[in-house]
Amino acid sequence: MTTMMTHQHHSILALLAIAVMAGSLLFAATKRHQSTSFLLRNSNIIEESQYARNLLSVGLSQFSDPKSVTSTDGGLLRPNNKLLVCGQPTNIDSATDGLTLKSKYTTCPKMDKNKNTVILKGHQLFGRTGNHLRALFNAFQYTRDNDFQLGIARDSWAMDVLTSMFMVHGGDMEGWESHIEEALCVKIFRSEPDLSGWKTPQINRKNRLVYGHLFYYQSTTPLEEQVSSYSYTLRTMFSSYNTGDGFDRFGNQVQDMCSGIHSLFGGEDRIPAIYSVVHQRSLEGGPGLDILAAEANRTGCDPTAALSMEPEYIKSILAPLDMLGHPIVLITDGQNMEVVERLMADPSIGPMIRTVPEESCWFGGDVMLGVMANVFIGNPASTMSVFVGKSRVALGLGHTYVYLARNENGDWVTVCGDDCLFGQTEQLDLSKHYGKANLVQY
Repeated sequence: MTTMMTHQHHSILALLAIAVMAGSLLFAATKRHQSTSFLLRNSNIIEESQYARNLLSVGLSQFSDPKSVTSTDGGLLRPNNKLLVCGQPTNIDSATDGLTLKSKYTTCPKMDKNKNTVILKGHQLFGRTGNHLRALFNAFQYTRDNDFQLGIARDSWAMDVLTSMFMVHGGDMEGWESHIEEALCVKIFRSEPDLSGWKTPQINRKNRLVYGHLFYYQSTTPLEEQVSSYSYTLRTMFSSYNTGDGFDRFGNQVQDMCSGIHSLFGGEDRIPAIYSVVHQRSLEGGPGLDILAAEANRTGCDPTAALSMEPEYIKSILAPLDMLGHPIVLITDGQNMEVVERLMADPSIGPMIRTVPEESCWFGGDVMLGVMANVFIGNPASTMSVFVGKSRVALGLGHTYVYLARNENGDWVTVCGDDCLFGQTEQLDLSKHYGKANLVQY
């Protein structure tokens, strides 16, 4: 077995020798677990989530079977005017659905120094990019729940995680910062003196909302309102994803969110691809087991299946959808290569796995692959899987399989629908695995 090639913040290719032997295989492995992707097609979201139908106004596709995505002459069978993401169709009407939510969440009043404003700043974080995304989106929810304003310092972790994937087009930093402010109803603080005089809420003894509090924040707002709130923000971002034509605050060119999809399936001038994504994470072993056990207790899902990703588990999902004859993109942290080897050795799954070229492997590109997949199989213990799942809900996509368990007949079934994606895992004491010094990095 060949050794895995790694580089910071980029996905890594593993088992290249096995990939060659197995034929054309698609496998994206990440050193820091940077991956996922969105493929919004043939959605069963109405069946999976009753509140999504009532709340999101998503204009769902009439097609419930991945086989019906393309017609016999190769033309795409989908309604016109749907939002396209990286050349892949969503189930969101680009002309009207975004406005439905916008009227409630983006009537942006003028920022007032005398109104409580949560300001995201600094760089003391824990975890990987999926954790940072969760903290950022919880900040949006927290401020909406409490009728606070949200501010983001230009040189903060929040700005960096946001602009690494979304909202940056061209070299005019003032221009894309203004776009962020207008689209997301936030105030960007461009220098330290700009922070002076703004009222901040009394949250803890240091009078600030630290990163850890945001990460573990649990909203008490009714679930349907939370989904609507998240969906507006996610739709706004996916309507302005980075395509590699912009420059960040350091003057570096941003990466293309479509790089993974385009490297595997071609550019946007093509028939949309039909594929599945399997997101396998080991989560450093012990911590992964603890987090998944907590999720199993909360939702009723299996406590180990999403970590081991056995071939029979994957086939039980893909076979009824007739998706075993289409490419399978495997996104993994590469920490448990036995899982990868089992999948690649399976006679049904192995030949359909493909490899993402190393130059196209990075967190945003892998996320987009996951979000735009026809079928997404994720790990409920992973913040990245949950982010992908939430994004798929926001974009009107179904066939998202995260919370599964065996029924009385031994069949794998979904035990908790899309609503579980918007719940929060309990705060766990993982110091036995990492040490307290590595956990308290707010």
